[in-house]
Amino acid sequence: MVDESFASYRRPDFIRSDFQSLEGEWSLEFDPDCRGLRMGWHKKWDFSRRVRVPFCLESEASGIGEVNPPAVFWYSKVFTPEIAPEGGKLHLCFGAVDYRADVWLNGEYLGFHEGGYTPFRFELEGIFRGENLLVVRVEDFRDPRLPRGKQTLLKKPFLVFYPTVSGIWQPVWLERAGASYIKNIKLHFDIHSSKVFSKALIGGEAGEHILKIMARSPAGKTLEIEARVSKGFEDLVVTNEIPLSSPEFWSPQKPDLYELDLTLTCKKGNDRVRSYFGIRGIKAQGGKVLLNEEPLYQKLVLCQGYFDKGHYTPVDPLEYRRDVELVKDLGFNGFRMHQKIEDPRFLFWCDFLGCLVWEEMPSAYLYSKKMRRALEGQWLEVMDRDFNHPSIIVRVPLNESWGVGTFLLPVNTRRQTRKYVSRLWEMTKRYDPTRLVVDNSGYEHTECTDILDVHHYLSTTERCERLYKELEDLTSFRYSFIRMIKAANPAVSNQNMLLPGKRYLGQPVIVSEYGGFGYYRAGSGSALEDFKEYTELIKCNPHIIGYCYTQFYDTYQERNGLLDFLRRPKFPVDEIRKVNES
Repeated sequence: MVDESFASYRRPDFIRSDFQSLEGEWSLEFDPDCRGLRMGWHKKWDFSRRVRVPFCLESEASGIGEVNPPAVFWYSKVFTPEIAPEGGKLHLCFGAVDYRADVWLNGEYLGFHEGGYTPFRFELEGIFRGENLLVVRVEDFRDPRLPRGKQTLLKKPFLVFYPTVSGIWQPVWLERAGASYIKNIKLHFDIHSSKVFSKALIGGEAGEHILKIMARSPAGKTLEIEARVSKGFEDLVVTNEIPLSSPEFWSPQKPDLYELDLTLTCKKGNDRVRSYFGIRGIKAQGGKVLLNEEPLYQKLVLCQGYFDKGHYTPVDPLEYRRDVELVKDLGFNGFRMHQKIEDPRFLFWCDFLGCLVWEEMPSAYLYSKKMRRALEGQWLEVMDRDFNHPSIIVRVPLNESWGVGTFLLPVNTRRQTRKYVSRLWEMTKRYDPTRLVVDNSGYEHTECTDILDVHHYLSTTERCERLYKELEDLTSFRYSFIRMIKAANPAVSNQNMLLPGKRYLGQPVIVSEYGGFGYYRAGSGSALEDFKEYTELIKCNPHIIGYCYTQFYDTYQERNGLLDFLRRPKFPVDEIRKVNES
């Protein structure tokens, strides 16, 4: 049975029960002159500072609280293993390190990973001892060509950009896998045939293997299938079909989850992974979004994913649950996670409690070959990690032309970058056809986007009404240079909805950013009155099939949340819920 205990694991959707946390106190050394490699710091066990992992160096919770740490710094930790690789192998796992991490164990180089939002791991064999020295060298430059989301490019926050996030900000742990082991599992659902299609990636030892899959429904019905495979020295992909009788669908109103148990058996032992999945279909058709073939009206709130004292990481992981519960209490049915790839434990609570998620890739800001390589590679890692979460219904590779516009001017004026928007949409859709894809959220869409979403911060309801009237029929829309200029003042105009020469093909229309009251100019009433007036105006237009309010809570200098940064409501929760549920 899928229950709250899943949240106690670092990857609730991919659980190996034999694990050891390496969180807590580590030692730290700044390396502003990049001399650590020359001086052999990868063998040094005790640096001069103490840091708490997993919290970024800028955060109070890390014990460092350095506003502008140097671009290069080192971690070290001495630990004794509490688990042994009996009949299997130990893996060293990192949730996320911003930005580049080079890793040594007992002086031996394990490898590196680039990307501040995605996990990586190393198989440990032949270098493990009774007492072990783990050393991590981190580089985190303010490079605008690399995905960084809302992290400031300057030495202090400005406009809508926040403090930087440097170093280890998600969990680090050891886990024991089998000699042959399950590296990944992807599940695809066909709600019409009542089948679940699984694709398991098998690594480790060569030989004859048996993969057993057990699925248990929310009602307790079990189904088991078995596949016998022969594996060589390369990784092996094993595909299976899981037929389900009377499937129970996942939705925000009824978030039913199936438990999944995978066992891989070979001569040298077993590997077992516990997981879960939800059966749901999502598609765009006839100007609507359909969830399980029923029209879905999305009532989302924009969330930046920052926490008091911990920046990207909550001091208590149960804060992830609290955020999901608060959003549902406010009458919303989902998050638009903005410019951050969130911890898998947050996504578990969205799956378990029933909350929709738009997952958005953190932006880079300077178009280049380096930017394209980093963005595409890390976006694939994101989709790979989060493939099975039923709560994620939309993928967003780009936001407001950031990274494809002119530097710090989010307007897409070049032929090559316009083609790149289409290319990213195609890459995303090809890799994950189970979800809707918004090519460039809020601005300058191509013809292929599954949803045409619009961002606006218009200062009067009269301007909103004119925009919503225009959204009623976009078949005659033409790109306007004058509109592009006017959009420099968001109180006056929104940006162009389509790129030059692109046509509207009847996609669902959603206002996926509006409001911002308290930061952007708005009406003459209170922020609660403005929220009510602007939201009810959207709901009066049946051709707009959803909205996303900016924003959930205050985030640093942006004081425009329905809650403050500590998640204390600024207005009566019942009043906000009434607006959303009316």
